[in-house]
Amino acid sequence: MKNAVLINIPFYTYNDEIIASLKRKGYNVFHFSYKPENSSISKFRFKYSKAYQKRFIKRHVEFIQKQLKDIDVDVFIFINPTTFTSDDVNAIFKNHEKAKKILYLWDAVTTYPQVKNIFSCFDKIYSFDIVDCKEYGFKYRPTFASKELLEAKIENQPQEYDIFYIASYSKKRYGQLLQLLDICKENELRPFYHLYIKNKLAYLFFKLQNPKLKMKYVSTKLISNKEKLEIISKTRAIFDTPLDTQTGITMRVIEGMIMNKKIITTNKHIVDFDFYNDNDFFVFSDSLDKNKIRSECKYKINPDYYSADSLVEELTK
Repeated sequence: MKNAVLINIPFYTYNDEIIASLKRKGYNVFHFSYKPENSSISKFRFKYSKAYQKRFIKRHVEFIQKQLKDIDVDVFIFINPTTFTSDDVNAIFKNHEKAKKILYLWDAVTTYPQVKNIFSCFDKIYSFDIVDCKEYGFKYRPTFASKELLEAKIENQPQEYDIFYIASYSKKRYGQLLQLLDICKENELRPFYHLYIKNKLAYLFFKLQNPKLKMKYVSTKLISNKEKLEIISKTRAIFDTPLDTQTGITMRVIEGMIMNKKIITTNKHIVDFDFYNDNDFFVFSDSLDKNKIRSECKYKINPDYYSADSLVEELTK
């Protein structure tokens, strides 16, 4: 059996789907995170203490080396290893010279510029960010939708909501949510939103940074793929707010296209993609055309291309 090493951080269920896809391709998978996965205190210290982060990475790289000591690795796949130096990466690759070494970025380089230091360690680099691909010569590869969504039988359902917004909290996204809610109120549109914060400790920390933050607009509960799918199926449009540095299409956009929903996005680069059309996309500003939101969509995409299996196939070929 072939051996694959996946190094990334858990992100909803997408991590499990990549591992499952690798296994379907006949790989025995060794998975490691590049950040602490246990207590909130460890995660906090890792984020805000450079000394703690350095000690953790040193111990963790040694742990990975030990786990892979007697393993004949066929392929390494690193996804956004933002805390590793080139010395860390090369230490992991030591004694595995014949293995393919793949880097996949699903954040923009300008968001985590330190990743530039590890580019030379890899045989191939893929990115979801279209501008980065042009600037650095990466191969473009979008992210993927969940297996549950791709296999769902999408039936016509009463549209209970006009706009669905789900995202992890940031101060800017909080402001965008409040702006969206004001627009919805003015236009008699029905929103459903879920702005996620990991826990109450994180909420208190963000509250110190943004005194205007109110608990009623955020949630510490994760929405499952099943719940998200059910809500999207009952919604006319999806609101997408990637980071300002990101130019690639997010999972929200992919999910919206697959489920034939209107997409309202703050990503002005959306007009550069071949699937873009004026009927189905809005670049978010300070107003919305509610009649356009309620008109039919006309997407022409291949859903299979936006699967974890398709991503893994391309990364490992």
